[in-house]
Amino acid sequence: MTLKCSIIFALLFCAGALYAQQALDSLLHELDKYKKEKQVVKKDMAACMNKIGRCYLVLADYSNALDYYQNALALYEQENNRPGMAATLSNIGTYYMNYPYYTNEIFWTTSERAAENYEKALTIFQELEDKNAIADEYGYLGHIYLLRGDTTKSFIYNNKALNLNKLLDNEKGVAYNLWILGDYYFRSFDYSNALICFQKSLNIYSKTGDSYGVAEVLLNSAAVYRVAPDSILRRFGVAPNDRFVKAIENQKQCLWLLKNIGFVSREVNVLLEICKTYERAGNLDSAFVYYKQFIEMRDNVLNLEKEKEINGIEIKYAYERQEDSIKLQQLFADEKFKQQRRQLELQLALSN
Repeated sequence: MTLKCSIIFALLFCAGALYAQQALDSLLHELDKYKKEKQVVKKDMAACMNKIGRCYLVLADYSNALDYYQNALALYEQENNRPGMAATLSNIGTYYMNYPYYTNEIFWTTSERAAENYEKALTIFQELEDKNAIADEYGYLGHIYLLRGDTTKSFIYNNKALNLNKLLDNEKGVAYNLWILGDYYFRSFDYSNALICFQKSLNIYSKTGDSYGVAEVLLNSAAVYRVAPDSILRRFGVAPNDRFVKAIENQKQCLWLLKNIGFVSREVNVLLEICKTYERAGNLDSAFVYYKQFIEMRDNVLNLEKEKEINGIEIKYAYERQEDSIKLQQLFADEKFKQQRRQLELQLALSN
């Protein structure tokens, strides 16, 4: 059993924000005991740090999540623990996959880092001949390359993952690969194959009780309903006049599932998608309601993360006993200015 955590299979290891916080408290206590031991088993401490990072990721505390993952990786590297190194590299890839991005610059940076870490993890797992882990990494790479617009690499990795997961009888892996393959077809304007893949994926996720998987596939299916030709919608039992009703129904069900899970950063994206669907349907009043919800939640996520970053800077400088308060104040001012500028850029882009 690996320690990896992915956007699909194990990101929701703590089953939502409430349980994640409870698990985090227990894990931090466990880590504190490790630190007090005279002879520490580094792999055990690293495994604990990986779990802590996972909880922080579910709680959208990105700074702490990355810190614990990097600390875990350092411990594994000290002992040349190859399985642990690969698992942690994959976790770091997932961190960058899930990092909230509201500008293209942030997206290209974080998605590139996600791909780099997944590629490193894959290389080690191939050396270890861990077929289950190899299938996972193929899937993650197919996903991140699709998001980056490299459809050729995405298609190759997704099909490798799908074929291997079928051989391994990994149902959730197959569901994940079908979901991403469906998104590939959607971006290629092959709406019929997109819906076929989404329906197969949804059936598996529903059968296995994977709420997050169900939520994501519902969201992707809604995107197809918004734009697919009438003939394709009829083929799948959707009346063309009901395309927006069906899309909004899927999106709201997705939002409800994500709220129950506690995956805040994904809720932000879904609110924006609901806004777009209402706008396409000509219901501008409802579009505006969801747009306001989107702005409020997005700003909360941004402000929370920036506050943590600034607090981290304050702690670092206090620890190092830096006396140049003028530079420190300027740093905080620059950080806040950058945040305000990013928010303004996004609002302007959405209003166009």
